[in-house]
Amino acid sequence: MRWSALLLSLLVMAVPSGPSQADAVQTHTWYDDDHDEFRTRGHVDLDLPLSTVTQVAAAFDEYRLWALRKINQKKNGDAFITLLKDVRFRAGTGKMGAFAVTYDLDLVWPFGSEGEHLLFAVRTRRPHPAGGIDRLVVGLGEESALLNSFHLELEATGDERRSRVSFYARVEILGVVDTFFTLGRYRRNIEYRIVKVVQNLGVWLKSRRSVGPPR
Repeated sequence: MRWSALLLSLLVMAVPSGPSQADAVQTHTWYDDDHDEFRTRGHVDLDLPLSTVTQVAAAFDEYRLWALRKINQKKNGDAFITLLKDVRFRAGTGKMGAFAVTYDLDLVWPFGSEGEHLLFAVRTRRPHPAGGIDRLVVGLGEESALLNSFHLELEATGDERRSRVSFYARVEILGVVDTFFTLGRYRRNIEYRIVKVVQNLGVWLKSRRSVGPPR
């Protein structure tokens, strides 16, 4: 992570302009001047039972199978500089476990690196009466040279015919970079990937319309 600040600067300059939109995922993003945070609120509606969503949401060990699909590809087809390679749930980390994200920095030597890790700790996991969980909150679990803070809430509501996955993110960029990190750049770099994870969840759920209890 020693070159993370440089990476973020290069990434910001390299991303082309243009809004980030995702089919079926509705988002609203703004900058909170009082807290120096970017904030994103959104949701996706699914023609799936709520029980299916809650069971998949609780299967933390299976997130690696769907969460990062095509997440390294920009809207125009080019690759990001930060390549997210893997996500694994570590049950014994912290009070409720944590998601360890492995990433590479796709830059020439000596700026690039491989196999870097970033932890996102589970803050809340609320059980659903019918099984699984209907609310998950994660936050930055260790110091980062890219972010001062990262907070993501996901909540599932609905019935046995339709469901909705709502999400809310608060992101504070490293102070020296925040001055130059515009709302448009946030949307193209961070919001885009948050939305992609939600899209991936929808695709995975539709491929698993009938699932058993999480392992």
